Amino acid sequence: MSIATPVPWRERLDHSVSTLDLLGLPLSFTQMGLLTPGDFIKQARDRDVFLLPEHLVELHRARALVPFLRIIRSPRAPIPVPVAAAASDGYRQYRSPLARVIEAAQVGRLTDPGRVPFRAWGRGVPLRTYGGVRHYPSVFYSPYQLLVLEAVKALVSHMRPNRLVREDIVALDACRRLAVLLSALDMHYLPDIRLTIHLVDVWEQEDRSFDVAQRLALFGLSPEVLASTAENLLFRASVIDPLGRWYDVVRHAHPDTWSHLRGAALLAMDYRMASELLLSALDDLGRTDLSTAPPRAGRMIRAELDDRLRAPPDLLEQALTDRGLSPQPALLLVLEGDTEALLMPRVLEELYGAAVPSTLIQCVNMQTIDRDLDLLVRHEAGPRLGKDVGDGVLLARPPTHILVAVDREKRFKTKKQQQEFRDVLVGRLHESLPPALRTEESRRELGTLVEITDWGRLPWEFANFTDVQLAEAIIDTVPLPVGRTRDDVITALRSERAAQGRSPDVRRISAGWARKIRKPVLAEALWPRLQGKIAPAAKSGSLERLPAARVALRALTTATSARRRSVYLRVR
Repeated sequence: MSIATPVPWRERLDHSVSTLDLLGLPLSFTQMGLLTPGDFIKQARDRDVFLLPEHLVELHRARALVPFLRIIRSPRAPIPVPVAAAASDGYRQYRSPLARVIEAAQVGRLTDPGRVPFRAWGRGVPLRTYGGVRHYPSVFYSPYQLLVLEAVKALVSHMRPNRLVREDIVALDACRRLAVLLSALDMHYLPDIRLTIHLVDVWEQEDRSFDVAQRLALFGLSPEVLASTAENLLFRASVIDPLGRWYDVVRHAHPDTWSHLRGAALLAMDYRMASELLLSALDDLGRTDLSTAPPRAGRMIRAELDDRLRAPPDLLEQALTDRGLSPQPALLLVLEGDTEALLMPRVLEELYGAAVPSTLIQCVNMQTIDRDLDLLVRHEAGPRLGKDVGDGVLLARPPTHILVAVDREKRFKTKKQQQEFRDVLVGRLHESLPPALRTEESRRELGTLVEITDWGRLPWEFANFTDVQLAEAIIDTVPLPVGRTRDDVITALRSERAAQGRSPDVRRISAGWARKIRKPVLAEALWPRLQGKIAPAAKSGSLERLPAARVALRALTTATSARRRSVYLRVR
């Protein structure tokens, strides 16, 4: 009876390298440690394959899943196994699987179970401890042997490992041969893939002498065989992975998070990691013709190599945008002063019903009306271009709308001046496009991203509060000079509001006072009064009459209606 589960490696990876030979290579088994039978069972369970120790013994007996290494208790003729000089002290680990293996190798008690007849391994090896004698595991697996779990699951479900035909044994043995190859490469490539280095000091010394051509020469496998195996692993990963195209996002996550996956999704990542080890070796051999996907331009179908674990960083924004997950804010609300920057987020929260997510609206305090907005606008709203789709270009990230809220003064004094400045900003965005895309159509499209508004005829404080409200807040925050009364402050505010030829400024009220009005402090005192206006205005449908609420409502309407995925810029 032959197993029906397809295997994601080439059926024959012929090489003569023994698992014992790996111990002569510096850093073997340091970046991806050995697994005891208990460890292997736990790792298999994380991948939804449920095994018992008895299963492992029987699978070994049937040559379906042969452990990598075995410590034997009393060999008839001990033959020491050469160990790399860097490993002679067991990498200063105490009774770890690797340390015990190295110790056994040095005294001739280690064997490659794949080269000797099966012998039951039962309780393990007895070792003395402070509490007496403890039995430690005597066999060890490679984590890369987890790649065979699909086939093992099929065997265990039928409970017929003893009926394997020769073709099955050859195919399953090919996985073990692949695991040997991967174990000879991972000490160099795995730290870059997993962004983690074990035994850093030793690794930094030994890795300098790593030579991929020399290492692969031990196996005698052609680059074409490596490439075929790598692509087969990627293909099988795409078949079994329940994440589907969500993998495009997951592969950009830190490798530490991949271990949080479970079931077939975790096994699929095992396949991809194994594939990446082979492809990284091909990269270093200069065989990028075998390890790199064809150019995407003009290609309609997806290639297996598009799924390489090492994803190009510039594809992350596109992957997030395609799924509506871009962290890019939908709208940037540009404010010109400390008071507005302090209170407008609170106004937005009142209208939204909760704190407004930064992916929806971000407030930016420009601090002065004279600050140049070009750089900010180009950085935040500048389109990131993706695939050409005929009459337009698919955007790699959703565009950010810009709403600039200003006082009517200086270069924003009139609506015409505001419109002229908006056109300048749109022009800056247009200039950020490649020359071939700077069409009238694309300029019109970009024009929808930028808007300039004001608080009305008067600046912020005078636009949103009455003279009485301002006077009460001033008195709450600044001691009045001797002889100055509440009515005097109201009169001064009324006069300032009616000022001709200049923009009213609430700070002028405290000119000549010992203590001056500080806008951020005044803003805190004004907030309860502004907050008290919002709910009644919303209930009566008169939010447009309250400038702060009007601008906040405009910001929320623009942000919530903005497209967050499948956005393209029309250029023709």
